[in-house]
Amino acid sequence: MSVSTTAVPVAAAGAVLAGITVAAAAAAASSGEPAGSTTTYTTTTPLVFGGPEGTGAPSPLHVAGAGTRVIDVDVALTGLSVAGDDRVDAVLVGPDGQRATVLEDGAAPDPSPAAGTLAVFEGTNPNGTWRLHVDDGAGSGGSLQGWSLQVTSHSPGDGVPPRVVATAPAQVVPGSELRLTLSEAVRPSTVTSSSVQLVDSSTGIPVHAAVTWRGDTRTVRIDPVDDLARRTPYVVVVTDEVRDHAGNPLDQDPGSPGVTPKTWSFSTR
Repeated sequence: MSVSTTAVPVAAAGAVLAGITVAAAAAAASSGEPAGSTTTYTTTTPLVFGGPEGTGAPSPLHVAGAGTRVIDVDVALTGLSVAGDDRVDAVLVGPDGQRATVLEDGAAPDPSPAAGTLAVFEGTNPNGTWRLHVDDGAGSGGSLQGWSLQVTSHSPGDGVPPRVVATAPAQVVPGSELRLTLSEAVRPSTVTSSSVQLVDSSTGIPVHAAVTWRGDTRTVRIDPVDDLARRTPYVVVVTDEVRDHAGNPLDQDPGSPGVTPKTWSFSTR
C-alpha cells in the first residue's frame, strides 16, 4: 500500500508538491491473502482548498465493481500545489468511514506521506464513495488536479462466519478498556452498542460504553463511560448483528444449529 504525489506545471505563485512514492504498508497478499484483481479508479475533477476561493469540501471518488474485501490500496495525488511555503494535510476516508492520513505537513519540494496508515482499509469493502480531504494550515489556498486509487480486492464468498478468537485483558480492573479480537474483518457499521453489549451480571443492567471497531487489528474495543465496579461480575455479548464483508453473521459455534453469540464472562478485581 503506498502514497504518491506527482508534479505537473502550475502557476508561478504555487509551490509544487512533487515526485515521491513512499510505501505505507505491506500488501495483505504477502500474508496469505489470495492475489485478487486490481483496478485503478481516477478523478480529474480539480479540487481547490483553503483561501477565500477554496471549496472546503472533500473530493469524492466512486468505486464500483471491485471485490468485497480489500487486499491492497495505493493512492496517487496529481498536480498538488500550494501558495508559498504552506504545509498540506490530506486525509483519505473510505466508504465505511475508516480514515487514514496520507499526507501530513507536506511542504515543497519534498512532501512526506504518512507511512503505515493505509492498513486501516485492509479487509474492508472498497465499493462506494471514497473522499479525500485536503487542507493547508495557513489557509493561503492551493489546488489538486486529480487523484486515483489502485484497489486490489477479492470476494471471499466462502460462507465462513466471523468469530471472537481472543479477549483482553486477562484481569479486568476498574478503568480497563475491553478488547475482543475477531477471526476476520467485519463491516464497521455492524459494530455498535446494540450488537456488542456490556452488562452488569449482578443486576442485568447494561453498562453504557463506547464501542468501536479497529480494522487494522480486527479488534472490537469497549470503553465504559464510567469505571467498572470492583469485585463485580460482568458479561460481554457479541450478537449476530456483527457481520463480515460477505454478509455472514458472527457465529461463535458454527458446528451447532442456529447462530451462537459470543459471551465473555468475567469479574473485576
